[in-house]
Amino acid sequence: MVVTDPDSTPDALLNAPAGLALLDLVKGLDFTPAALADPLTAFQLATAAMDMINRWDPMTPARLERLAAEIPSLRHVAERLVSTPEMDHWWAPIDRRNQLWSSHAGSPHIEPGLDRASAGPMQRWERYAHKPNPTILTSTATVDDLSSLVIASAVGISDLQPHPHDEIRRLRLTVREDARVYEIKGPTSWAALARRYPTVDPGGHHRPVASDGTLGPGEPEEVVPDWPAVAQDWDGVHVSLGALLTATDVWVTDEMGSSRFWGWDNEGTYWLRWAFDGYIPLPDLVLQGHSWRTPLHLPRSGPMVGS
Repeated sequence: MVVTDPDSTPDALLNAPAGLALLDLVKGLDFTPAALADPLTAFQLATAAMDMINRWDPMTPARLERLAAEIPSLRHVAERLVSTPEMDHWWAPIDRRNQLWSSHAGSPHIEPGLDRASAGPMQRWERYAHKPNPTILTSTATVDDLSSLVIASAVGISDLQPHPHDEIRRLRLTVREDARVYEIKGPTSWAALARRYPTVDPGGHHRPVASDGTLGPGEPEEVVPDWPAVAQDWDGVHVSLGALLTATDVWVTDEMGSSRFWGWDNEGTYWLRWAFDGYIPLPDLVLQGHSWRTPLHLPRSGPMVGS
C-alpha cells in the first residue's frame, strides 16, 4: 500500500490510543498479514483494541500509560502493518452492497422515512455523543453475516448491548449508488466535518472526583458537527476501521477550536436519511453466551507482522 493520506500512516496509529492498543495486540499475538486481511479477524482485533481504551474502565488510564511507554517498540509493527497490501481494506470507503443493520430481536424493523434534516434542531445529546439522532446505524457485513457492530456489542462497547443470550435481528441493506456518504478516514477528516458544519459542545462531561470529594472541571469545550446542517449535504457518515483506530480520542486544535472523534464504537455508517434500495431480512443471530473476549484462534502462517 502506498501511503499518501496522513490519517493512515504509522504515526497516525502511534499517536492514537486505540491505534497503540491494536499494535500491542498485533505484536503480542504475532498476527500474519493474511490473518489481518480477514474482515472477521480485523473486526475482532479492533473491538479488543477499543475495549482496551474503554473510558468507563478504571484500569484504562494505567493501560494507556503503559502503551505510551511502548511506542518505540511498536513503531516497527506500525510500519510493517501499514505497508502491507492486505491492509488496504482497513481504510476502505463504505461497501454499498454489503451493509448490515442489527438490533435486538423483537424490535421493530427499520422503515423508510428517516430524515435528520427535518427532525428538529441539534439536541444536547447529539453534541455530547457526537452522533446524530434519529439515525440508522449500519456496519459492513462479513461473509457469515456478522459485522463490526455485532462483535462490538458482544463485548458491551457499542450502542447495541444485548445480553449474551439475546437474539440479534439483522437486515442486509443495499445503499443507493447516488447516496452521498462522507468518509471519516482519521482525526483530520472528522475535524474537517466539524469545521464545515460547526456547533459547540460546552464540555464539562465526566467530571472526575478528587480525593477530597470535589469535582474536577470535566472535559473541555469542543467543536462538533451540527447534524441537521450535515444532513443538508450528506445522506450518511461512514467511519472506516482504520479511522476508528486512528481518530478515537485524538484531539485536533486550530483557530476554530478543538475537536475530538469519540463515541463511535465500531466501523459503520450513521445515516441521516433513508438511502437504500431495499433490504433482505436475515435469520436472527443467537449469541449463546459466546464472548469475543476469549483468545482469538486465527490463522498464522508466513512472516509475522510483529517480527
